[in-house]
Amino acid sequence: FEQTNIPVVATEARTVFSIGSIGGYEITPPDQLDQGVRIAASAAVSLPVLALVFILILLARKLLRGRAIALSLVEEVTRRGWRAWPAVLVLLFTLVTPLVCMRMSLAKPADWTAAAHELLPQLTGSLIVSGIVALISLVIGVLACTFPLRLTLIVSMAAFLAGGQVLALGVIGILNRPVLADIYDSAAGVVLAHLSMFAWISLLPASLLAGERWREMRLAAFSDGAGRLQYLLRVALPATWRWHIAAAVVVFCLSFGEIPAVMLLQPQQPQMLLPMLMTWVHLLRYDAMIEGAVLLSAVIIVATIVGVQLMVLTRRAGIPKLCIPLVLILLAGCGGPREKPDEIWQPPGIRPLIYPRGIAYSKAADEFFVVDRMARIQRISPEGKHVYEWQMPEQQNGRPVGISIGPDGNVYIPDTHYFRVMVYTPDGKLLRQWGKRGTGPGEFLFVTDVVFDSKGNVFVSEYGDNDRIQVFTAEGEYLYEFGKFGRGDGEFARPQSMV
Repeated sequence: FEQTNIPVVATEARTVFSIGSIGGYEITPPDQLDQGVRIAASAAVSLPVLALVFILILLARKLLRGRAIALSLVEEVTRRGWRAWPAVLVLLFTLVTPLVCMRMSLAKPADWTAAAHELLPQLTGSLIVSGIVALISLVIGVLACTFPLRLTLIVSMAAFLAGGQVLALGVIGILNRPVLADIYDSAAGVVLAHLSMFAWISLLPASLLAGERWREMRLAAFSDGAGRLQYLLRVALPATWRWHIAAAVVVFCLSFGEIPAVMLLQPQQPQMLLPMLMTWVHLLRYDAMIEGAVLLSAVIIVATIVGVQLMVLTRRAGIPKLCIPLVLILLAGCGGPREKPDEIWQPPGIRPLIYPRGIAYSKAADEFFVVDRMARIQRISPEGKHVYEWQMPEQQNGRPVGISIGPDGNVYIPDTHYFRVMVYTPDGKLLRQWGKRGTGPGEFLFVTDVVFDSKGNVFVSEYGDNDRIQVFTAEGEYLYEFGKFGRGDGEFARPQSMV
């Protein structure tokens, strides 16, 4: 929904958290937009969804009370015979059709080796994060075999239905603090959010032991003097180990493909695959995005096959020794030492920069000018002190993605979603503007950057149907243009920045 600009509750909650406004209505003044206020406002916008989740949980609990739920598709097909095959065909259709359609929509033949090589760091990061989530969920599921689960299972399912975005906001509120900065920048937040979302799956195998037969066996074991550990190793695990492996595989697959929490948290170490794919959608790199999506699907399919094989092995020979190297690989992690910055500007809480998008240096003023996702232009001294700021006149359709200082010392803003270039004095006074929506000379779609040559001419980049560079005089009179959409020499696919 976010990529197609269709407003739903989830996209509006994210917008409120990012910039503090919804539908052009400002929730809080920019200078009061601290993290706690943004999280609270976003949670308030999400209340209708949370209320619906609560109602659905009560309804499902009433409908499913006293009913047995089949957990094995294979057993159902075997039991029902030909009547179950339509369901199998539907599952195959939903799996195969998107892959075939993505493959057919490629503009040129895919180079899977090159795509895998380009995405290897992000693929590795996603594999590590999802593997850690699956491993921890496996441990949780095994330990849960010795404890009552009813309330825990209900709470964890409610967290799943609430969604990754709501959980990610909670994680940000917990971890985004100076003392926890290193943890916040790591994948710990994603791991915590995914465990909160998918823990109920790892608890399902333990819930199988809640039946009358297993309750009697548990009471008999405890009556014979067995402790929780003995009961776990001698009764619970032999009965449920295959289901624990299946649950861990499902958790891995869901974690590997989960989008909302990953996009909101976006860990720096290790980098993950899905933010890269979403960036490519934004940059109109559709072939690269499709190749990445197919590779993501392939990883999930391979993980499923491996999980099934592990279940077969455990059925024949108990806990497979193959799990030992897997655990060692997951614990090894990746990444080297991280360099600390020399200085950090604008610490949270003091007129914070909300998703800064562009920065430019004015030699005449010896100051930096920054545009952020609030559509604010802030002047900042070399010491990081806030000097002055002003607001762009319109922002409901979108915010600028660039900022430049001209040879005249004025501030040039490519007002991306309003198809124009605006020129301000360093004190925020509007001097002039030019451009309107269109594809002709002097017209723009989505402008991205402004630079200047030694004669003072203005070069403006844009994308949409107009992936080109237009050149103007300092007064905004059209001179000439070059470039078009494409991947060849002299062609552009969303030109973003120029020097």
